[in-house]
Amino acid sequence: MSVVEEIQNQQLAGPNARAFDPKAWLERGAKSGCSDEDLLIIAIGMLFSSGLDELRKRLSFISRKAVPSGLKQLSFISLCNRECLLAEVIAGESVDQINVDKVVSIDKLALQQMEIAGGRYLPSEICETAVDISTALLRMCPAATAETLASLSDQPWDEIARDFRVANAYVCIEDLWMSVVWNGVRLMKHSPFVFAPKNEEAERIRVVSEHRYLLTIVQRFNIRFLNMKRAFDSGELAPTPINQLVARIENDGEVAISAALAGNDFAAYSATVKSLVPNYYRKMAMDGAPEDCDLSLMLVVDAYLLLMGLAQSIAQPAIQELKRERKEDDYQASWAKLAPSIPAPALIEAIEGGLNIPKLLAEKLIKFLTFRGMGKKADNAPLDELWSSPFVQTSEETFALCVHPLLHPNFQWLIDVWLKRLGFPLDFRGNEFEQFARSSIALRVVNSSLKSSSQICTSSFEFTPTGGREEEIDLLMVLGDKVVVGEIKCFLQPVSPVDRKNHRTKVFDAAKQVARKAEAIRTAKSDFRARASHYDISIPEEFEVLPVVVLNHALGAGDVIENVPIVDLRIVEMFFEGSMEWMVQVSPNGDVASGQKEPFYQSSADAIQTIGEYLKDPPQIRHLKNSIKPRITALIFPGAKDDTAYRLQLQIDPDSLPTC
Repeated sequence: MSVVEEIQNQQLAGPNARAFDPKAWLERGAKSGCSDEDLLIIAIGMLFSSGLDELRKRLSFISRKAVPSGLKQLSFISLCNRECLLAEVIAGESVDQINVDKVVSIDKLALQQMEIAGGRYLPSEICETAVDISTALLRMCPAATAETLASLSDQPWDEIARDFRVANAYVCIEDLWMSVVWNGVRLMKHSPFVFAPKNEEAERIRVVSEHRYLLTIVQRFNIRFLNMKRAFDSGELAPTPINQLVARIENDGEVAISAALAGNDFAAYSATVKSLVPNYYRKMAMDGAPEDCDLSLMLVVDAYLLLMGLAQSIAQPAIQELKRERKEDDYQASWAKLAPSIPAPALIEAIEGGLNIPKLLAEKLIKFLTFRGMGKKADNAPLDELWSSPFVQTSEETFALCVHPLLHPNFQWLIDVWLKRLGFPLDFRGNEFEQFARSSIALRVVNSSLKSSSQICTSSFEFTPTGGREEEIDLLMVLGDKVVVGEIKCFLQPVSPVDRKNHRTKVFDAAKQVARKAEAIRTAKSDFRARASHYDISIPEEFEVLPVVVLNHALGAGDVIENVPIVDLRIVEMFFEGSMEWMVQVSPNGDVASGQKEPFYQSSADAIQTIGEYLKDPPQIRHLKNSIKPRITALIFPGAKDDTAYRLQLQIDPDSLPTC
């Protein structure tokens, strides 16, 4: 077993683990039979160990014993909120500079970078990093007690900001090490240190699919929201009354909270969010959780929506202060207003009234949405994180709120995370999603110009070739003389290096499975044709088998593994819709209008001939792959030359994207 495999199987502690033992680590490298790769990992590990140790020593504010833990937590949340809201302000200034007379792609709009000290970054990169840094720092803080919190404005903010920068370096180095262990990143150059992915094509697919994943979520949400709002405003639909929390923030950071009836805009937003719960989750979403039967997924979603008003009440005045700070060099936005101290009794009472639920249930919801980073992992359950638990308890009677997760939630990911935390088993999703995918594709076929030349099996297809093993085919489609054999998979969104490794392994396994099933059909065409007739599927005498893996989201889509294309459900659906829109016109008031359409085929005969190439090289992804460029980022790495290491990554270059 290699060193990497021993680390992955928790048989050897790596340099980012508390159990790391330098002596045992070096002894492992001295064993006979070590490969060159093993020796490289051992050497790299020692570099990471010394670098992480040095960064821990550089932390100062968090090590102050005289500072109450709750005050440390409040300070870090205040700085996190400042970083995220300031990124929004600067991003808004960048958007104002876009030439609205030009036609630009949606992709290009989504990749607008902002210039800050240290380089050019996407606003999302800055905010995600700030939240991850805060998560790391909060996990170093012991639980808060009934301490009296001192004024935030009196804290040593230069020292706090320095801890934030050190923690940033720590998080980046730790993520780099995890990428070494799980994603094949290696030290390619020693002076200076340069780390890069071994498998550049896999990294290219990851970058492209993550971009498209986020873009498709935003597009789908916005389309549904605008349709819902239009229906509410016109009176075509009556909005369900929904409350939203409203807070008044005093100069000293005190908070007064109340619930108020939301208008049509937020009612449409709320209805859109709930529509994102997949059909195959609906029953479970309403059921009481195994961990606590009083809580349900929809109740947690309702609470999160209610609390978004509280986050907005904190953010809006803070943003105005930050805008003023950008214009006036001598003005400083209030730290207290960036992270006001929220009284627990008032918060519980507001949730109780806003959702019309008992006080005990309001308390349970707050507990569920409160970060508890010091908890030990039990039964492999993940530690809380600010993205799904944005409240931080700073004393027995007060909370702080990390606003970014509430202002910019990824509900598609949150739904999965909350279901898991509530104790629901997620392994049921495979069969449910298969049925949903077949029904969704069948609906497109029925309404397609390809209807007369297309067939789809609306159930799973069981087939046993003579002398062979029984095969269950998730998706069977016939388009002329092309037989599409699909393996349908429903996976969680991978967000960490470990998740990405596991996700890619599962996709590889799915590709092997469907390749085997396709080969079974090729070697027993007569048996297959006879079996298909039992499902009322007519197969021509001569046909070509096209294996494909169909995923529930865009992550991983666009890859081709051993001649098997990996796509997502939307790519398959769009083929029967016949075209895509990917250019937009941005008007001076910010409205987005339709732009160019790209047809996938000109006729049924053309569609039959192009479906194989379409699946292997989807046009929704092609232009993104062609716009990938290398990107070098510098990170603080104690022990390296000039305390700096470099990481070669890939990114989509907005200037390389096609334009009209």
